[in-house]
Amino acid sequence: MIGQKKKILILGAHPVHLPAINYSLKRGHEVITVDNRPENPGHQLAHRNYNASTIEVDQILSIAKRENVDGILNFTSDVSALTCAKVAKEMGLPGNPPEAVGLLVDKGEFRKLLGNSSLGNLDFRVFGIDQADEIEKYLSEMGRSMVVKPVDSSSSRGVSVVEKGVEIKSRIANAFLHSRKGEIIVEEFVPKCGDQICGDGFCLNGKLEIIGFGDGHFYCNGESLAPYGETFPSQQSEKILEKIKGLLVEVLKQVGFVRGGFNFDVWIRENGEPFLNEIGPRHGGNFIPVALSHLFGVDFVGASVESSLHWDYSIPIERGVRESYVACYMIHSLSKERFNGVSFSPEIRENIIEYTPYLDLGKEIYPFTSGNFAVGNLVLKFSSMKEMRDRMREMSRHCLLG
Repeated sequence: MIGQKKKILILGAHPVHLPAINYSLKRGHEVITVDNRPENPGHQLAHRNYNASTIEVDQILSIAKRENVDGILNFTSDVSALTCAKVAKEMGLPGNPPEAVGLLVDKGEFRKLLGNSSLGNLDFRVFGIDQADEIEKYLSEMGRSMVVKPVDSSSSRGVSVVEKGVEIKSRIANAFLHSRKGEIIVEEFVPKCGDQICGDGFCLNGKLEIIGFGDGHFYCNGESLAPYGETFPSQQSEKILEKIKGLLVEVLKQVGFVRGGFNFDVWIRENGEPFLNEIGPRHGGNFIPVALSHLFGVDFVGASVESSLHWDYSIPIERGVRESYVACYMIHSLSKERFNGVSFSPEIRENIIEYTPYLDLGKEIYPFTSGNFAVGNLVLKFSSMKEMRDRMREMSRHCLLG
């Protein structure tokens, strides 16, 4: 029964998991966190915490049984998504079939599924760590720009675009460095026409309940393939968005994803057709579910928590007061430096809904080449699409690292 106090195991205690942790505490649920970084703030908020890796299925299962939890939640991480699904299935808790989650978190298997289902044909090959010579040969044979990435990473770790004349060996080595399986995928580079389309959706009983489309914001320097921000709603036409929605629904059906939040990245090809880059079986890590909660007046965070605790959960679609234009911004640096705090311009302060720092003062900041090098997050509100996009383009002067 919704409203009862339950015991929930949350995989992750990083600041990006705080929305789920804080919601659970506010509702009176008993919170247990698992994370192999004892300093992460979620551990200090939880009733109990365990210093353990979230990819160790047997260890997480042992913890879940010892605690006799009512639910297990992954929330924002691809890395622990499969663990979450396997433990939930073993204990009869609400969750997705491990087979469905496995297809979504493995980029090689995902590409195979799309190709076999005629939902997204693309030239690609998966290579093991002992196939370096074959990788270089394949790249040479393709003779065009290709993307090299680990099959099982997130936040754009280890991802790079390989073009003619670019040094290859270091990029291949970096991709393998970020692959737990020791496998990488080399796939055809698909140029974008316009903004990348991103967002989160939420499913129950195999049905898409709600979805929020936004536009991703990227640097054009070729060094960072991670978005530094997202703006909602998307500027794309309703016709395009409906087409993308239909594609997402079909792929999720093919995979067998049935409940909870999911994140997606799509862009438009030169021929006008949508290209599905990824679907993650979890919410977006850049506080996207928080932003969408403000956009729709529907609590995406609460839906994730409660649906992991109750098989019969139904998402309340009655929409209250909402913000019309919201954005997420990853506070970051393009150079290596020390974190001495953040200052915000007077113009941007009135737009800030939430500010979440990731680092303590004095910690080292690394250049923003992947999402894990962000130093904090902002969720912002705006009065118009123009104001939102203008401010996002100028965030480097509105948000200054001290």
